[in-house]
Amino acid sequence: MLHGVSFVIPMFTGGNIIDYRYIEAFLAVVNTNSLSKAAESLYVSQSSISKWICQLEEERGNIIDYRYIEAFLAVVNTNSLSKAAESLYVSQSSISKWICQLEEEIGVELIVRHKGQRSIELTASGKELVPLAEEWMNLHGQIIGMKEHNRTSIRIVSVDSLNNTLMPPIYQELLRTDPELELSVLTGQSPDIYSMVERKQYDVGIVTVELHSPSLIVTPLLTEPFELLLYSEKEVDTSAPVTPDSLDVRKNLYIPSGYSLRQWHEYWFHTAKSYLWVDPQTPARMLFCEEGLWTVVPLSVAAQLSRQPHVHRLQMTSSPSPRSTYYITHKYPRDNCKAVLPMVKDLLQRYASAYPLDV
Repeated sequence: MLHGVSFVIPMFTGGNIIDYRYIEAFLAVVNTNSLSKAAESLYVSQSSISKWICQLEEERGNIIDYRYIEAFLAVVNTNSLSKAAESLYVSQSSISKWICQLEEEIGVELIVRHKGQRSIELTASGKELVPLAEEWMNLHGQIIGMKEHNRTSIRIVSVDSLNNTLMPPIYQELLRTDPELELSVLTGQSPDIYSMVERKQYDVGIVTVELHSPSLIVTPLLTEPFELLLYSEKEVDTSAPVTPDSLDVRKNLYIPSGYSLRQWHEYWFHTAKSYLWVDPQTPARMLFCEEGLWTVVPLSVAAQLSRQPHVHRLQMTSSPSPRSTYYITHKYPRDNCKAVLPMVKDLLQRYASAYPLDV
């Protein structure tokens, strides 16, 4: 009860709301192990209990839209509409709209609104809603799991460089351990990966950028030093360290790999243009094949490129700061992946501690 208002957090199903009576009836049956006793405990007829259970079974086949609750919790955790919007990768107007729709659905005001007010102030009802909303998010994950296939599944999305080096043996071990496991693998870029894991499109993300999100757990995984690679069909002395100012930026194949590389590049070469900028997901090995081309890349990328002929690994007198990698999971993961998440975590930490594997 919120200040005299009969209140239940609604579950949105394609524009419809799951009636709280369906959930209440289901829990009563679970607790009493009887349709008749459940009916007695709720002071309704047994036929009503049966009807509500059937309606709940029909409703759970729909996709539950949890954006309103997610937006509310994001505002609570960040104390800001704009920061909540950033954390969910949506516009501020979308956050405001969803909060208003949530207030309209449950019939109470959740946020105190004053002109020029920057920080967020919750109403008494808003404060009471917070623990219920958190519980709802957890239940939402469980209900999503119910409507999906009962088979255990895990969806992993990773940045390209690590999806080609660190991750393959992990995928193989997962499938060896559980041949029935449904494994989905995708390559993406860090900002997109955060969004996919937040929306539970993927269960585990491997990223090279640390971002804050109220709905995600971000855990450090490993750090990678940068290496200098040179393409040359001539004999190359790999024993002597190379000074960055001796490198010709017009021969640089620049592969964006985080802030430290960009900072290093700007320090040594200022605004000078590289020979070619390459998107991280572009097969750089297809372009790294001209005499004298050089690139500075993380160890995982160096491992891939150095397998091709005429690519030499050189030491530098000054290198970018090591690149950090993180793995991310949702605070309220899908039921179907919960059983396998501890194994994924263990494998990630085990292989990361031994990384690089065959570099």
